[in-house]
Amino acid sequence: MKKILPYNKDTFPELWSPDKKLQYQRIIKAFDFYGYSEEEQQWILEALHDSDTWDWYKDCNGANVVSEPCWPKSEKTDIAYAPEYVYHDYAWTKYGPTWTSNYRMWKLQNRRRMDGWRSNLRWLGVTLFGMPVHYITWNVKKLFSSNKDNIKQKEKEK
Repeated sequence: MKKILPYNKDTFPELWSPDKKLQYQRIIKAFDFYGYSEEEQQWILEALHDSDTWDWYKDCNGANVVSEPCWPKSEKTDIAYAPEYVYHDYAWTKYGPTWTSNYRMWKLQNRRRMDGWRSNLRWLGVTLFGMPVHYITWNVKKLFSSNKDNIKQKEKEK
């Protein structure tokens, strides 16, 4: 895998809003503060830089459901773009509900010094409830989107 380098103030994509840049900079600063390993940083940077698959600023629901009081929320979106939630939302959007994305989320939470019991409880909840529910909805969504594509293709052929 090619190493992804973080943007700096001179290399941000042109269309990014000031708030999106601020949220990105908070995540990058968290790398050193929380001591993310090089591998963990790459997971997060992949989520932030893969604009072909999704827009992390619009598509991530962040920590608003879990209510992370220790991560500042965006004033524009009212979402806390904590690194582990950005990665987790990205991984589930791109790859679907997988053990790997769930394990990485657990590992990133522990790196950010989330209490062990709380991190383990959240992992258990996502594994037992979230993965099956998301797996079903993700596959149904894929099924319907592929059906729509087939219908559009048939209409073009006519």
